Amino acid sequence: RPRIGLGVVLLNPQNQVLLGKRKNSHGESSWGPPGGHLEFGESFEAGAARELLEETCLTINHFEFLGVT
Repeated sequence: RPRIGLGVVLLNPQNQVLLGKRKNSHGESSWGPPGGHLEFGESFEAGAARELLEETCLTINHFEFLGVT
């Protein structure tokens, strides 16, 4: 079955981007934004909120959808 990945670009007031060092086998030790895969039936916003919380313990209320590739 196809899987849909997503990434969260989180900027602070100084326009700095939040990145984390990857631990899994895909891109291990490289830097990237929080993200993961959508669950079945999950919206982009709900998936982004869940992944951000799982990976950073941060919650945000406003998402701006940037695009799909």
